[in-house]
Amino acid sequence: MWLVLGCSLAGFGVWFTIEVYLTQGLTLLTLGYVVLTAFGLGTAIVGSRSSWVRVDDQTVSYKPAVGRPRVAPRSSIGSILPKGGGRGGPTFAFLDQAGKTLIRTGIGFDSKDVARVADYLGVKFMSGRTLDTVPLDDLPPDVRAKVTQALAEKQAPPESDTRNKID
Repeated sequence: MWLVLGCSLAGFGVWFTIEVYLTQGLTLLTLGYVVLTAFGLGTAIVGSRSSWVRVDDQTVSYKPAVGRPRVAPRSSIGSILPKGGGRGGPTFAFLDQAGKTLIRTGIGFDSKDVARVADYLGVKFMSGRTLDTVPLDDLPPDVRAKVTQALAEKQAPPESDTRNKID
């Protein structure tokens, strides 16, 4: 999709650049179309690179289209959790047994494919859930304790505030 979008932008940019240059000469509008062409080519080059998750005997790796790969030992993966939706779809967090995020993917992965990765790894895939909707019983014990403590603090009655009172 990004390849098509980027090539379309670049094509329109080149066509408009030539058209404006031939009719009006070198103007600010011509330079604007040159920028549009460069943006289109950049979108095509960067956006067409794919991200991937690779699982081998020892590691789980996530290679984003742009940026450094993230690698975690396969034995440390405890579960996979969808995180946030956003415009491009969900991202996925590969958690260790304590609930700490080891790898977080970018957008563009289908939930069914990530569920197959979880099956292959032999770990729990918390389908259709986000961290806000996971039952406490499904969380690792130490994460459950932290969440319970945070909820108790949130529901505690506020201390009386006498700073702004006038007698």
